[in-house]
Amino acid sequence: MRKELDLTWREDRLSQYVKPLLKAFVFGEFSDAFLARESFPAGLAPVMKGVPIPLQQGDLVDFAGSKGLAPDKICENMIRVMACDPHFEYVPAYRQYIDSMFSRGGMQQSLLAMCQKELNDEKYLDALLHARGALLLAANAVESQKAGSPSMHAAGEQGAAEMDPQQADRDLRDAVFAYALVTRAMYQDEEGEDTEYVGRCKAESMEMLEILTVDWPAFAPGHYYLGYAYGNLGLYRKAQLAWQQYLEIAEAEVEAARAAADEAASEADRKAAMQDAPVEEVKEIRGRLEEIADPVVIEDGINDAQAARYDSAIRKLEPYLDGKFAEWWPLHYFLGISYVDTGRLADAMLAFKAVLKLNPSHLETLDELAALYTVQGDEVNAEKFRRKAQIVRAGIDEDTVLH
Repeated sequence: MRKELDLTWREDRLSQYVKPLLKAFVFGEFSDAFLARESFPAGLAPVMKGVPIPLQQGDLVDFAGSKGLAPDKICENMIRVMACDPHFEYVPAYRQYIDSMFSRGGMQQSLLAMCQKELNDEKYLDALLHARGALLLAANAVESQKAGSPSMHAAGEQGAAEMDPQQADRDLRDAVFAYALVTRAMYQDEEGEDTEYVGRCKAESMEMLEILTVDWPAFAPGHYYLGYAYGNLGLYRKAQLAWQQYLEIAEAEVEAARAAADEAASEADRKAAMQDAPVEEVKEIRGRLEEIADPVVIEDGINDAQAARYDSAIRKLEPYLDGKFAEWWPLHYFLGISYVDTGRLADAMLAFKAVLKLNPSHLETLDELAALYTVQGDEVNAEKFRRKAQIVRAGIDEDTVLH
């Protein structure tokens, strides 16, 4: 397992949004008498001695009472604290306590079920905490298995009922996927509002989706959502590759489901065979690939221009001058750059002027036109565009100071 999947190791992009939630907790400790009870997991007392136990206001009476607070409530509080601050000093002890009380897979699957419900209900902060909690537990389970460390269970037995490694891997995959979807929903919900919040959630979601498609390449939904993430950033070639990979997997799933449906004995069995087949998703992504076919070519042309493959850039970009993409100023700008470097200065002049019609304050275009007029000996127009560029630069500098 890569280190980036353990939230205790990675930089927390969302800390400023979740860490303040810790104010809802006060902390107590297990008494020596409580740790000495026969019901307390064997071998865990030294680990938990002196460890602060998170409590919410309604927990205080039960925690101080003779029966104590229920273990599932203690675990719930620990999970929320870990999710709010994965770098909290006592996260290792909390994870060990939770493992001792519940099977790792059972707790994590419960967290993911709650996460899905909260995501459907648009309770994104609660969903985020449960997704992060599931990821913390799943990553720890995988790492513990690799290290060969025994689990401690409520029955007090060392090393009993270890989780199947394949199940642990699936649980980690599902936790990564849930975290990616929650952070995706968070930035989509806030799009256009708090740009820093959107940027942080988008970066977190994108990184998780990229890891998901690399570490679990046969998991089709990862490619599906990564394609959308790339497409929304204008990275059409990457979106195309992600969606092509999705179709390769999903079409095979549909074909397998249809084969099973053909062999089914009843209509009910046929419907059951096709129930989870991504038939509509396959149609959807085929349509998306058609939609981005031209943007992919344009992106390739721009990449060619940036890599000084100017003839190739011109061949790819010129066919779009008369279509719907003619209103997109970067098309004209990168054609202009390519024309300059292939000696087509008159075409370059027209291309750069087209840019300014669409984006009058584009600084690099103003500089290019000033340079072209200088080469032509037209100092009047050269100075005009130098002055315009100066004004734009002054505005950029002022805006930088203000922000």
